[in-house]
Amino acid sequence: MFSKLQKSRICIVARQAFDKLTAAGQIAGVTFDDWRREEVERVVGRHGLTDCDNAQFNPLLAHFLSLIGEDGRALNALVREQTEPRRQAEFVLVRAMKEGGFGPAYVQSICTARFKCEVTDATPEQMRSLTIVLRYRARSKARKGQTT
Repeated sequence: MFSKLQKSRICIVARQAFDKLTAAGQIAGVTFDDWRREEVERVVGRHGLTDCDNAQFNPLLAHFLSLIGEDGRALNALVREQTEPRRQAEFVLVRAMKEGGFGPAYVQSICTARFKCEVTDATPEQMRSLTIVLRYRARSKARKGQTT
């Protein structure tokens, strides 16, 4: 489900696209809301913004940006879409490192031992596995600290 900020961002860009296409005579006899719902269904196969989740945000944003002639920004949204799983996994891994008090060298040693690669080359799945290991070790470290 989209956040309020995501919905508003999509709606603002969609309104700009609707106004531009209406002024150019490419859209007539349809309301903005109906047009937007049709576009959402055509682009991501969902019935409207309330039916969408985060996976549909960047493709929709790119579509509406392209309609208003912002092809560079649309391309950036599509690139973000392709790298989203990795960026999310990196964010969660870094947060687990901070919460557990682990440094980059420690995480690198675990990654090398388990996956035979650098953390920067790890797949999103491997990063999620590292996150689980760090959380487990942080809990274990906390328990040991409580018993001593």
